[in-house]
Amino acid sequence: MRFRFASVLALAALAMLVCGAARAQQPMPPGRFDYYLLALSWSPTFCAHHAADRDAAEECGKARGLVVHGLWPQNLHGPWPAFCRPVSAVPPRLAEHAGAFMPNVELIEHEWTKHGSCTTDTVDEYFAAIERAFAALHVPEALAHPDRPVVETADQVKAGLVALNTGLTPAAIAVRCTPDGAVSELRICLDRQLGFRPCGPDQTDSCPARLRFPPVAKSAPQ
Repeated sequence: MRFRFASVLALAALAMLVCGAARAQQPMPPGRFDYYLLALSWSPTFCAHHAADRDAAEECGKARGLVVHGLWPQNLHGPWPAFCRPVSAVPPRLAEHAGAFMPNVELIEHEWTKHGSCTTDTVDEYFAAIERAFAALHVPEALAHPDRPVVETADQVKAGLVALNTGLTPAAIAVRCTPDGAVSELRICLDRQLGFRPCGPDQTDSCPARLRFPPVAKSAPQ
């Protein structure tokens, strides 16, 4: 669990370095943002690299496909909001419920502290919004079976999602990959009412011409 949390922090730090100070994350008044980004991790990609780590057992033992990384307030221009106000801990009963669609307790707590704090939602409202946004997204049949490998292009991935979700356009989707072409994350951009909308200019694909969704490893920890 802690390894997953540490990996998220490391990737966030790298992203901040790459984007530069103009796009750095910083505290802002809660509720001051332009749109949401629903970040969905492809769990088998994470587990392909970390299945042997004890701290990954909670996530990888569930043998899932898409899981929610977070629901992030975003701005079209300028800094992204982060750590905007003091918040209390996520109640255990709520963290347990959110574990049905998010990787683990550490990430759940982190997402509320870093991103939920930049909304005006209560902790219950924030995670209800995450669950509602995730449940409303229909995914192609191939992605509903994480035990089967899928090889496509980014355009094919987007077309499959667009065909199943009224109002969704390719401009509202970004596909992120590891250097070897494994899909690590799908990013879906939403308006403040959780309807689909185009992403900001910073949300772009980072995949080769042919990308792949790795299947769940047969030896995943239990």
